[in-house]
Amino acid sequence: MNRFICLAFLYLIYLGFKSWLLRRQKGMISAPSMPKEISIPFCIFMILLGVIMPLFGISLIVVVLIELIFGFTKRNKTAIQGRK
Repeated sequence: MNRFICLAFLYLIYLGFKSWLLRRQKGMISAPSMPKEISIPFCIFMILLGVIMPLFGISLIVVVLIELIFGFTKRNKTAIQGRK
């Protein structure tokens, strides 16, 4: 079981690096823009990892909540600035 989890993490690292290379601008090292939608298989995979490893699942929930809070406040600030 531990080998499966280790291989899953390695595959996730590979996919992250591959998606970063595909989304970045040619000749630039900067971070690429965020995709507009999240894939369903990725969400299912992360939920399964969260169920298998509860501490990872809790930290994942905390990170998602922080991202939602900061994303919501950032959108509100730009909307308010756009009205002025």
